[in-house]
Amino acid sequence: MKLGSFREIKAKAENLTEQGNEAKQQVQTCRARVASCSSRVDDARRQLAAASETDENGNPRGDVAQARAALHVAENMLEDSQSELAEAESHAERVRQAQTEHVRAMDSHTRAERSNLEKIRRLQSMTFGENADELAQGIAERTNELEDARVELLRSMGIEATPEYVSAGGGGSSWGGFGGFAGGRSEGGYGGSEGLPTGGSAAAPVGGGLRSDLAGNASAVPGDGQGMRSAMAGAGVVERSTQIMNSIMTGEGSTPASEGPASQTYAKRMEDAFRNWWMNNFDAESYKNALSEKLYLQNMSTYRKGVAAVIGEEAANALSLQDLEQLSYVQHTAFVSGCDLTEQEIADLYRNTSDKTGNFVTPRIEQKMDRRLQTQAFSLLTDKPQFTASSWEKSTVEVRKQMLRDLVSELNTVFGTNVSIDIDFTVDESPYACGYYSSETNSIHINGYHLDKDNGYKMVQTTIHEMRHAYQHRAVQSEKRVLVSSKTARLWGWNFQPGHYKSTTRGYTYEEYVSQPVEWDAKQFSKQYSDLIHATPLYKGSW
Repeated sequence: MKLGSFREIKAKAENLTEQGNEAKQQVQTCRARVASCSSRVDDARRQLAAASETDENGNPRGDVAQARAALHVAENMLEDSQSELAEAESHAERVRQAQTEHVRAMDSHTRAERSNLEKIRRLQSMTFGENADELAQGIAERTNELEDARVELLRSMGIEATPEYVSAGGGGSSWGGFGGFAGGRSEGGYGGSEGLPTGGSAAAPVGGGLRSDLAGNASAVPGDGQGMRSAMAGAGVVERSTQIMNSIMTGEGSTPASEGPASQTYAKRMEDAFRNWWMNNFDAESYKNALSEKLYLQNMSTYRKGVAAVIGEEAANALSLQDLEQLSYVQHTAFVSGCDLTEQEIADLYRNTSDKTGNFVTPRIEQKMDRRLQTQAFSLLTDKPQFTASSWEKSTVEVRKQMLRDLVSELNTVFGTNVSIDIDFTVDESPYACGYYSSETNSIHINGYHLDKDNGYKMVQTTIHEMRHAYQHRAVQSEKRVLVSSKTARLWGWNFQPGHYKSTTRGYTYEEYVSQPVEWDAKQFSKQYSDLIHATPLYKGSW
């Protein structure tokens, strides 16, 4: 499971705790109603029996017809209450499954943070130990805060749990070896940074092919390579890596001890690789949460030097702190998402700040992110057995509904959305009506009419399509938190405005409907290519 930021993980835990409490309360309410209705049925049956008794002349003593009608009403009420209870219990079970999955995700995140903290403890006695202490304190505080949310979530599930807090100081339990930071995007000795968000397969830093040369060979640096080896070993400690970065950026103290072009070239390649790794892994938001203002500004100054190395000091110095934070967000998010940016794409990203507007995401980065998201979404249909076409074919309608609910949950992780898994399956007899996304309720509707049809598996694509609309709305509402260019986000926002969306129910042709920006994008993303044969897109976005 791809983990989000600390805030997202904690917020989701709190939300699931609240959902669980509400679901349990609803189940209790429904059970009480079933009990009440059952009692009413019993009373009605007794009244019917009494009314059916006959006198000495063989006539019923009561109004049998009225008693039967009362029993019929009571039985209908019981049936309705039992149906509501079944739905409430089903919803409670889905919430519990989501809670269980999130507890696992929180455990994974906490293990990574604890491992990171252990590494920092090992470095607290080294140079810059004071700064290591400060970073360790930030990690410990976040970990303990998340532990409180985890325990609260477990207790809401009826599982008694005791928080396992960590301290920032030395000593205490050990959670793992000292070989690279847990959860980091690592290969060949490159550790991740202090519990920063990670995900996807390992991606090459901007240095590209250098990675294979350097993998596991820090000790092979000609001459006195101890300084670089120490830097690599402690790269997760923000202050140590920043000090080395400063020396690399300014050119001070970076000359290898041995002479000769070969040794100088190799050391220079290592410096380039380390600089690129540092810039890609630098996440201003996480550092801002964990460090003091002084240390945070020091790191932002170093990041500015890295940008200046590409676009020049004058242009880099013209960027505000907020501009640099946004650049860092785009660069780091692309890196941890597996969208490996080339040196040219990084340079274009930096240069795209010249007009000082928007979110700085270039069309090329938008395209790479879209392709990555599309690959992740459709890999669910092959990598996870419950989503395959063969599983669909042998499933009942109810199981198919659950399959689509589970798919929404998985796609929320892919898109970074929080769409409700309670899909509306109301039946519309029109075979052309497939589904829609509601931004007001943040939920999707899938036409139940198709679920028992031979071609019903196409509802999987429809679900991906509607979840893409949720992603579009997220891009419009939080433009600087999604890797979509400003032009695309603003055009989507325009298209969503009342009067700008072209629906066939409002007299527009099907070609006009599919040609508008948000529909063209959603159909391209969900691979509904046959729907676009006669379309003339107003805007293709990254496609």
